[in-house]
Amino acid sequence: MGWKGILQLYSILPHMVQKKLYKFFRLCFDRWPCDSSLSFPLEMWLSYIQPWKYISHRVGSLSVDSEKENRDGFVNVKWKKFISENLCFYTVIFQQLLPKFFQVDLSSPENASMLFHLAKVFSKPNLGTVISEVESNFCKAPVCLLSPSFSSVNTPPPLMHNASVCGSLRQQLMNLEGPGFDYKPFFGEYQTSQLEIPSVSLRGTSLQEKTPDTVPGPNGPCLTPLGRYQLVNRIHKFPFHYQENPDLQPIRNYEITFLVRLLHQISTAVNKNYGNKFNDFYYRETFLGQLARQLLTAPSIFYKITKTGSVPSSFRELQTLPPRVHLRYLARRQTVGYLLCLIILGYVCGYNPLKVVFFLAILTAFYFVIKAFFYPMPPPPPPSL
Repeated sequence: MGWKGILQLYSILPHMVQKKLYKFFRLCFDRWPCDSSLSFPLEMWLSYIQPWKYISHRVGSLSVDSEKENRDGFVNVKWKKFISENLCFYTVIFQQLLPKFFQVDLSSPENASMLFHLAKVFSKPNLGTVISEVESNFCKAPVCLLSPSFSSVNTPPPLMHNASVCGSLRQQLMNLEGPGFDYKPFFGEYQTSQLEIPSVSLRGTSLQEKTPDTVPGPNGPCLTPLGRYQLVNRIHKFPFHYQENPDLQPIRNYEITFLVRLLHQISTAVNKNYGNKFNDFYYRETFLGQLARQLLTAPSIFYKITKTGSVPSSFRELQTLPPRVHLRYLARRQTVGYLLCLIILGYVCGYNPLKVVFFLAILTAFYFVIKAFFYPMPPPPPPSL
């Protein structure tokens, strides 16, 4: 199929599948999740609006000047008729798709690549010029072009208003969108406002101190478009409070997994055998009580959440934890690293590793005794449900 055959195909293609394909793209970009899978409908759409990509390799059917234009990224002027007949594919769908990238995690290379590909297509040297010329025939007055900061191309003045072309474009819009559709010019104030990225200052604040922007809703706070942008791009985040058993919190990335589980089993066994004595010592006003309050974990209250059947609901029951032994802090990588460094240092100096561990245990016990003597803690009241 040569150049004339492809042009003939594209002359009858709009009457065959244009409306169905347009509705398909509109529905896809409206319902598709904001993740890397968005690249599938995006690539289909970009393929449709760039038919010149698939014939540029046929040297025999194109002139030397046309080959040079394709090689340099220019769109051949012969495609102006196709762009005119499919203007909504270039303008309306682009305006629908652009805000979706404010909800995409652009820190992901796959997602950032999608935005780069989209910008690369619409930054072709004369594609914006052709679209503006076609759109100027659709508008009753000359359109406002984008500022030089968005496009580096010196766009020529819009062409004179053409009544026949304007009627054809209005018929296209009526066929694809229906009556009453409010068309926003591609080169105008609306498009410029869509490109304004929310400015967020991080100076003097931390991520933990700021929460995403919300507005009051019937069921509580609701995220605004700015809040979704802040949350997705990890600029702000909601504080996380673990409300269940504090001894069973998820294992952190700075902890050693098997040590967390082993120390939890040891702590559970010790508390099971000596829990009553720990509770008695903890509330004494003597020096032994002071020492117990330094060594044992303070009592706490938590919610036990129980799932109820297949329905997404749960039952919350308030429970208490008595004073107890909790050795989980020994499973931190930093703590284990310090301990290994001291053991290696002692071994280099000629000390047995067991003696080093025993000496550290004596020093730790002496530290808590001194702390209990000089910094007494009054016995807290027992937790009440």
